[in-house]
Amino acid sequence: MLRKSAFFLVFFAFSGYGAGAMAAGDRMICDAGAVQWMIGEMPDDALVERARLAAGAASVRVIAEGMMVTQDYRDDRLNLDLDARGRVRAVRCG
Repeated sequence: MLRKSAFFLVFFAFSGYGAGAMAAGDRMICDAGAVQWMIGEMPDDALVERARLAAGAASVRVIAEGMMVTQDYRDDRLNLDLDARGRVRAVRCG
């Protein structure tokens, strides 16, 4: 689980606007309400990217249970909180 969590953290921490990028000067705002269907899912790369696009987020942070994260707030970032089994327990922006 730790290896998988480290992969998600490294992969998504450095992900940029990707395919859903808006024109320069436009600002992406995350909509967590649009991806509540993620709760209970076991996230993989494809599912996380699908959620990012559906939420309109610039990036995704997958947070394993007990994992330390920064407290910075970004309104264009989707956060997926995982439970001990690695399933999504909460979806939020910030």
